[in-house]
Amino acid sequence: VDFRDIRIIVNVPPTVRSRQGTVNATANLSQSVKLVCDADGFPEPIISWTKDGEPIERGEDEEKYGFSYDGSELTIHRVEKNDEAEYVCIAENKAGEHDATVHLKVFAKPQITFVENKTAMELEDQIILTCEASGDPIPSITWRTSSRNISSEEKTLD
Repeated sequence: VDFRDIRIIVNVPPTVRSRQGTVNATANLSQSVKLVCDADGFPEPIISWTKDGEPIERGEDEEKYGFSYDGSELTIHRVEKNDEAEYVCIAENKAGEHDATVHLKVFAKPQITFVENKTAMELEDQIILTCEASGDPIPSITWRTSSRNISSEEKTLD
């Protein structure tokens, strides 16, 4: 009887999970955000990322993007509104490929963009005060005096 050793290697297709799950990841304007995905498989999968279907290459824009050693963590530095997108983490090995999607929502703090300041008026004259603000989500504007908030139903103050 002749015995021989046989070595069997089983390739396992990758599985990948985003730590953010299917929920949106969020970031504030000018902050950094880290998107993370965990991948398993054999041989160990190679991880890559896309933004709205376009590959994000390592070393492409090191001031904007940072990667962990294995690629599982993508850090976006100084987040801007145009970073709001669908990011896909792709794990690939010789047995196949799998991906996970993260939707990044970027929030912008409210900012007053316009105030019409007409404070010098004659007694009994009517003045109209105007205020505009920007932000994401769209901010609500509340007027108040030194002693109370002014409701949106109030058209005049005496």
